[in-house]
Amino acid sequence: MDSTRPSPRTVAKNKGVGSARANVLADNQNVHKAVWAYESTQLFLQLIADEIVEGNRPFMVLSSAGYKSLAKKFEKKKAGKKHDVKQLKNKYACLKREWTAWIKLMDRTKGITGIGFDAETSMFQASDEWWDRMELINKSCAKFRTKTLKHRELMEIVFTGAAATARHH
Repeated sequence: MDSTRPSPRTVAKNKGVGSARANVLADNQNVHKAVWAYESTQLFLQLIADEIVEGNRPFMVLSSAGYKSLAKKFEKKKAGKKHDVKQLKNKYACLKREWTAWIKLMDRTKGITGIGFDAETSMFQASDEWWDRMELINKSCAKFRTKTLKHRELMEIVFTGAAATARHH
C-alpha cells in the first residue's frame, strides 16, 4: 500500500503570527547555552538555597514557581544570560546525583568500606583495586577517585533531606 504523504512527518513552520509555536520560539530565542563554570554553579546553588528559605521547596523539590523565580534571579545576576527552566532542572538533577554519590562514599555505615578520607585535600583514599571495583558498581561514585566535590557546603544546604541515599532510596 502506497503512502499519499510526500515526505515523512515534519513539524509545520509557524502557522500564523498568533500561533502558540511562534510564541514559544520567540520566548526561547534569547535562551543562553548553559555553560556551568565554577562561579555559575556556585551562584545557582546559592539561589536555590535562597528559594528554599523563601518556601519554594514544599516537597523536597523546587516548585514551578520556585524554578521560575530561580530562572529570573539567575538571569539578573548573570548579566542577562537567560537559562530556561529545563536547563536549570537538568543542572539540579546532575548536582543531586553528585551529592548522593559523595554521601555514599562519606557514610561508611551504609556498606561502602575500605576507603579513607583526607580532610586536608578533601579526597578519598583507597587502593586501585577498590576503585576499579567501584567503577563497575557505581560510576557516579568512581569519579571521586581523582576529584573532589565542589561547593560542598552549599550542596549540603540544598540537598540534605532532599536526596535519597542507600536504605531509603
